[in-house]
Amino acid sequence: MAEEASWIPANPIGIDLPFGHEMFPEVDWGMGGMKDTLSLKEQEPIEVGLYAWVVYGVLIVVHWSYYSDRFYYEYTMSKYGSFHLAFRTWYGIATYFRDLTKAFSWGIVGFFWALSLIPSAFTFMWFARAVTYLLMLETSVVFVEVLTKFFANFAGNDQWET
Repeated sequence: MAEEASWIPANPIGIDLPFGHEMFPEVDWGMGGMKDTLSLKEQEPIEVGLYAWVVYGVLIVVHWSYYSDRFYYEYTMSKYGSFHLAFRTWYGIATYFRDLTKAFSWGIVGFFWALSLIPSAFTFMWFARAVTYLLMLETSVVFVEVLTKFFANFAGNDQWET
């Protein structure tokens, strides 16, 4: 009989799949051994900050590219969704407001993210402040968008009024 591989961690819960044998490796609940030996405060702060900086960069690139392309194609290229159609309904206004603010805000934060490549405490401070303002703006945009789209369900639409 073959021994279990050493790279498969132990299952602390003790729940096995009901197949009679293990088909998949078990989940590493110890986060690669970090949970058992170290706490997050004892990790290298520069390495953790670098991971967070890279994640912010990925989020910035993905959000900005999606919403700027959406804004460009929806309001300038599409014959069905140009600017004058965006303001005909409350739903269109909410969608236009979301697309515009997200493209603009993530683009500005992307500029500060790229500026933070310069190894200076000031550029990091500017990036941290830009991310703080982005968090506040995202919260308010989502709140306004949800409220506007909720009330748009009950508002009149020009399709039925004209």
